[in-house]
Amino acid sequence: MPKLPENVQQDLPVLRESMDAILHELESSTATDIQHRIINVISRRCIETLKLVSRITNQYRHTNRQPPTEPSNFIPKLFKPFTAFVEQNTAWIDEEKAVAWGYLIADTVITRYTTAITDQLTSLRKIEDSLKRLKKGKKNSKAANSGPSGGMTDEDKIQLQILLDVRQLGLELAVMKIDSENFKPYKKLYEVVKPFEQLKSRDGNTLL
Repeated sequence: MPKLPENVQQDLPVLRESMDAILHELESSTATDIQHRIINVISRRCIETLKLVSRITNQYRHTNRQPPTEPSNFIPKLFKPFTAFVEQNTAWIDEEKAVAWGYLIADTVITRYTTAITDQLTSLRKIEDSLKRLKKGKKNSKAANSGPSGGMTDEDKIQLQILLDVRQLGLELAVMKIDSENFKPYKKLYEVVKPFEQLKSRDGNTLL
């Protein structure tokens, strides 16, 4: 068997160290790439649920429904694709990794959710403003948009529902071990609904 030149034999330790470093870098890059793919896929699955946000307006506009007292059914299911994936893969997803992934996924989902409800509220505001202009001068214009459910307008009910949803979302983050009070995406989201905390019931007491 031919022998390596003496100068190459002397450099073998350095070559091995260099090769080990290259292999480690490739392995790390591959693992990182896989994690990014997993996070992106799960984030998209979670975001699919946000299509239900648009239904909130239809639930309360011209329906005379009572003001909401509970969050929408889809909120507790929002991160289900992620939590289910973690539960099914505990053999290789430890708690530290699950929390880290949770933060990344929650960031993406909540950012998209904030956009969705902001757009919905903006659209609702435009509709309400248009209705008020059409009803201008009519004594009972306010009553026309209020039902027997505590004198709240349809807009009030929709805003209240969104507030309840956002608060429940904070609880869902806690299950994922995410501190909502210090999580910037959630804090930004809550600023959107904070004005709705003052909504009142028929007897003047806050509903929340």
